[in-house]
Amino acid sequence: MSSFYRSSPQRSRRRPKRKKKRRFWTPSVAVFDPRRLLPDAPPDAPPGRRRKRRRKTRAILQTAHWNLSHYTAILLLLAGVVALGYISIDASFYVYSPDITNNRYTSEEQILRTMKINGTSIFFVDPQALEEQLTHLGHVQSATVRTELPGRLYVQVQEWEPVLIYKVNGRSWWVSTEGRVAPVADDRELIVLEDIAAALPIDEKHINPDIVAAVQHIHRSLPETTSFHYDDQQGLWFISPENWIVKLGWPDDIAAKIALWEDTRDRLLRENQEVQIVDLRYRIPVFR
Repeated sequence: MSSFYRSSPQRSRRRPKRKKKRRFWTPSVAVFDPRRLLPDAPPDAPPGRRRKRRRKTRAILQTAHWNLSHYTAILLLLAGVVALGYISIDASFYVYSPDITNNRYTSEEQILRTMKINGTSIFFVDPQALEEQLTHLGHVQSATVRTELPGRLYVQVQEWEPVLIYKVNGRSWWVSTEGRVAPVADDRELIVLEDIAAALPIDEKHINPDIVAAVQHIHRSLPETTSFHYDDQQGLWFISPENWIVKLGWPDDIAAKIALWEDTRDRLLRENQEVQIVDLRYRIPVFR
């Protein structure tokens, strides 16, 4: 080894850095900060920013000029909260016994069961929705619902009047002018339409209103004729006062068939012809 290296001063050793002793070992992140497990969680604000926000909020509160309007607004807000709490617990603001009028064919139990408002707060009652629900009842044509504080509910129904009795499958139903069908509510005498073998189609508790109009028209011209029949082969038919079997057919173009029946009847009576069946199901009347 050369003399240069032997004569060079000995280098000093570097002192190793002392590691800072941790007072507590860092536990699992799920123990003290479970929010870190959520990938979309917003990062925590640094302590300095939190202090700035607190100082800013405190400064705003200290520099705000409070006057009578501010105190009045706070008092009104507190009064509203107290009134809302009182209304929510006071039983007088809940509906228990509505006032129902004009219901002759529909029972009060059926109306209450349809509305489903027993024990409901008066502020959660929707009169328009209740009116729509009541019109789905069989005899109800329209309804008017009105609320009144603290907890009064007034229901006024308008029911349609039956014009004939519709018999099918051993049961009897009332029918309105518009063709609405509902259960029979009393034993009044009306025009009878008997549906043989359930041939008349019913769509959502309605029958064809043209059939109802035809029956009413014939009954007005022949008051003694009170019984009509309907089947899938002959359509609408009845027995006239002359003991003729008159076949009008199906609902299509029923008004023209009624006019044809009136002309045919007058002509047969003038000619004094003896017939048993008058068939008006087609354009040309056939009688024999």
